[in-house]
Order: sequence, then C-alpha cells, then structure tokens
Amino acid sequence: MAIDYNAMQFWVSVGGNLVVGIYVYLSNKQKVTNDRFTTLENAVNERLSKDDLKAAKVARDESCRQHKIETDKLKDMYSGLSINIGNLPNQKSIERLHERLDGLVKLVSGVEGEIKGMSHTLDLLQEHHIKEKS
Repeated sequence: MAIDYNAMQFWVSVGGNLVVGIYVYLSNKQKVTNDRFTTLENAVNERLSKDDLKAAKVARDESCRQHKIETDKLKDMYSGLSINIGNLPNQKSIERLHERLDGLVKLVSGVEGEIKGMSHTLDLLQEHHIKEKS
C-alpha cells in the first residue's frame, strides 16, 4: 500500500484551516461578549446616584405641586363659567328678542321712508320759493 502524500497534505491543510476558523470564531465571540459586558458596566456606572435620584424626586414633586395648583385654578374658573352659563338666555328668549328687533327694523324703515318724503317735500318747497323770488 502506497501512501498518497498529496492527499495527506490536502487533508492536513483542510484540518488546519478548520481549526484556525474555529479559533477565530470563538475568539470573536468572546470579544463581542466582553464588549457587551463593558458597555453594560458603563451603563450601570452612569446611572443616577442616590443623591441625584432624590433631587429628581424633589423636582418631580415640585412640578406635580405646580400642576395641582394650576388644575385647581382651572376648576375654579370652570365652576364660575358654569354659573354664568346658567344665566344665558334660552332659545325662547332669543326668539322674543328677534321678534322685537324685527319690529324695530320695520319701524325704522317706515321712519326712513317718511324722512325721505319730508326731504323731497322740503326740496320742492324750496324750489318753489326760489322760482317765486326770481
């Protein structure tokens, strides 16, 4: 039995490349995992300290207090508006007012016509007097 050195060299190269490929894969996987842990550690270190957290709570509570004061003011304004809305005229009152205004418009139109008539009469009288004197 003769040994085929070319075939043996091929399989040794394939095995060596396979070992190198597995090593590179595991090495990169470990590098990515280490990077993730480093990122996570940095995020944890950047979190608020207890004093910062207390200051944030105080600021939030102050904001909530201001919001409650503004809300109470708006509630008072709303209750005042609801009282005023109760005093507004209803549909029947508006209809009566509309009828009265229509009557006034008719009267004013009549007076306007009478005044135009008087003005025309006055113009005729003046014209007549001017012609008599001439």
